[in-house]
Amino acid sequence: MNTMNTGRWLIVWGIAGTIGIVVLISFLFWPKVGITSTKSVLAGQSLNVYFTNPVRENLDASKFHVMKGNKKTPAKLSYGNKNASLQVGGLQPGDYTLHIPSKSFGMWRRAEDQVLSFTVIESVQPVTSMKEIENFFERVEPQGRSEIMEESSSEDKASTSGGADHSQTNQQVAGVDEADTVKTDGDFLYDVLNGEGLMITDIRNSNEMVRASKVAFSDEFYANQLYIDQDKVVLIGGRNLDAPTSNMDSKMTGDRMMPTQQMSVIRVYDVTDRTNPKLIRETGAEGYVIGTRKIDQFVYMVTNNQPFL
Repeated sequence: MNTMNTGRWLIVWGIAGTIGIVVLISFLFWPKVGITSTKSVLAGQSLNVYFTNPVRENLDASKFHVMKGNKKTPAKLSYGNKNASLQVGGLQPGDYTLHIPSKSFGMWRRAEDQVLSFTVIESVQPVTSMKEIENFFERVEPQGRSEIMEESSSEDKASTSGGADHSQTNQQVAGVDEADTVKTDGDFLYDVLNGEGLMITDIRNSNEMVRASKVAFSDEFYANQLYIDQDKVVLIGGRNLDAPTSNMDSKMTGDRMMPTQQMSVIRVYDVTDRTNPKLIRETGAEGYVIGTRKIDQFVYMVTNNQPFL
């Protein structure tokens, strides 16, 4: 009798084990839906998320939800491309995550990623007409002449008193500062480290310079220019954004390099404590940086944008 019960239990365990192995294999080789999106988007624009398979028709877009930290955030969600893409809009600048519901693509398909992280960047307002540019230079022209006269006067005074403590780097026009990769305020040296980070070095003791701090960039941001303004450091750089493609597009462009789009980014750090720089603002604009200038407390950036067709 005991032998029969043992045999039955072995059969049951064998069947259960077989089912478990089948389920595990099915899970590992279950059809996956690829998801593509950029990691950054400008405020006022929608984040486009592309799926290699469409979302099932009876799933409302509101079932996707956006989180900021641990809090659910209202967002404008809508489908496009016959449910093969999702537009996420109506968000303020900040870091977010998009959560994808289970079984979004049917019973037999699952998403490669259930959570997508992205950042909404404050948008720089572009110049909309030549008249705006003309008005701007009409406003700053008198101020520029005053700055030149004041600078000439200060230079005359400096020549009689032994010179300044440190030179203004890369300043060809009085009152207009040009960007550089390394700048100094006389006490500290600021370096963008080949675009990989911001390093501040204490140079008050020329015989023993000390590194005050180093900030590494880990979010695909790179910097190639900087400005300093008292206790603020302004970094000019950008991010390369992959141009998302649909499943059909990927088949057509499989033998070609994925196109990229540039986003120009300005970051402002508070360096009141040189040993602990703090990022206090980030803003950006689509396109490549053509040039930048700093006049007083304002940084002006000119970009060139070539949108994908």
